[in-house]
Amino acid sequence: MNIEVCKLDGGKLLVNTKYLEVLRFNGLDTADSICGMESEPVKRKLKERGTERAFLKSPGQPEDLEVYIKRYSAIPIKDYLKSALNLKPVFSDGAFHEWDAILAFHLRGLNTMEPIAAARCREGTCLVTKGIRNYRRASELFPAFSAGDLQGKRRLIADIADLAGRMHSANFAHQDFYLVHMFVTPDEDCKLYI
Repeated sequence: MNIEVCKLDGGKLLVNTKYLEVLRFNGLDTADSICGMESEPVKRKLKERGTERAFLKSPGQPEDLEVYIKRYSAIPIKDYLKSALNLKPVFSDGAFHEWDAILAFHLRGLNTMEPIAAARCREGTCLVTKGIRNYRRASELFPAFSAGDLQGKRRLIADIADLAGRMHSANFAHQDFYLVHMFVTPDEDCKLYI
C-alpha cells in the first residue's frame, strides 16, 4: 500500500494525508505541536528514546484515535562513537529513519504500524503512529497454546516464517525481530503485525 505524504511547517513535519484532518482538529499541525503533544509514558529503556501513548479526538467519530509517539533525542557522543567503531549505522534522525522504514514496509505489503506523522523540533525528532488495537503478542500466545492446538501453533509459526522470508526478500532487517514485537489480531483472522 502506498501512503500519501505531505510536508508541513517548512518540511519539518511529514504527515500521512489520511490523518491530516485529525491532526488539525487537535491543533497538531506544526512540528513543535507534534513534539509537545500531551501523552503518557509507555516505554523508556533508553534516555534518548521513549514511547508514549495519547488519544486524539476524531471529527464525527465517537471513539478517540489511539496513537503512539516515539520521541528521539540526540545520541550521546560515546554511543555514537561506539557504533561508528563497530561499523554499525548511526541514524541521527531516528524518527525520520523509522518513518521511511514503515513506509517501505507498507509499500511491500508487510503488516506494521500505520504512520501518522514525523516531526523535527529543537529537542530532537518524533514519530506518531496509529495504535494497533485488540492484539495479543506472539510471545504470549505460544505459552497459551494447549497440547491439542497444534494447528494454531503451526499457523502462527508459518505466519512468522512467511513474514521473515518476505522481509529478507525485500532486503529488510529488523533489529528487534522478537516474538514480543509481533502482534496477532484475532479480530482480523489472526493477522500478524511487526
